[in-house]
Amino acid sequence: MNITSKFDAEKSAEAIIFLAQSVPEPTFMALAKLLYFADKTSLEKYGRSITGDTYYAMRHGPVPSQCYDMMKRAKEPVSYGFHVEYEKHVIPDRPVNLNKLSKSDIKCLEKIVAAYGNYPVWQLRELSHDEAWHKAWASAGDALRVQIPIEDIVSALDNEEDELLVFFKDTHKPERGID
Repeated sequence: MNITSKFDAEKSAEAIIFLAQSVPEPTFMALAKLLYFADKTSLEKYGRSITGDTYYAMRHGPVPSQCYDMMKRAKEPVSYGFHVEYEKHVIPDRPVNLNKLSKSDIKCLEKIVAAYGNYPVWQLRELSHDEAWHKAWASAGDALRVQIPIEDIVSALDNEEDELLVFFKDTHKPERGID
């Protein structure tokens, strides 16, 4: 079974800004874990990821590959709507553009901020070490990172069979404004 998702840089930048302006310590690690939780919540509730990113299991938990690259590039002048200061703290340059996120994206992000936004980064790290991460990390061997198949993320959700069907029907249609 091969489930795919398409990365959406524009939505991802807005999700990063949303989270960075909503939590007290918007570090790379904290935002990576919060994005993972938000994408999992969206997968469970709506059958799709917010970011469409590919997650990799690394020593400190799941990392959204392309979102992480965006944050690393924000140390130099780029126009994502955020920049990086203080050794990997993401600072929004503008308010989040909610028009770039669907209502369901916003609901998922708000839910994650309410649930985990004030957790210290070490606790977010521990919480992110879920079944999908453990399975991927166990297969890493000497590698510093290994991809977490989206099937494994989905299979750990409560309604996994329904979500798999949604992915097979349509994995690439962008969705805007759907609850």
